[in-house]
Amino acid sequence: MINIALFQPDIPQNTAATIRLCACLNSTLEIIEPCGFQFDEKRLKSI
Repeated sequence: MINIALFQPDIPQNTAATIRLCACLNSTLEIIEPCGFQFDEKRLKSI
C-alpha cells in the first residue's frame, strides 16, 4: 500500500486529482493543513 501526504497544498484541482488517485489505488492520503484554499467537502465536489 502506498501512503501519500500533501503538505500545505495550494492548488485545489491537484488535491482533488490526488484524492481520486488514492481512491483508485486504495491508498491513504494525509492532507497537512493549512491549505491554500478553503478545504471542505462541498468545494471538493465541484472540482
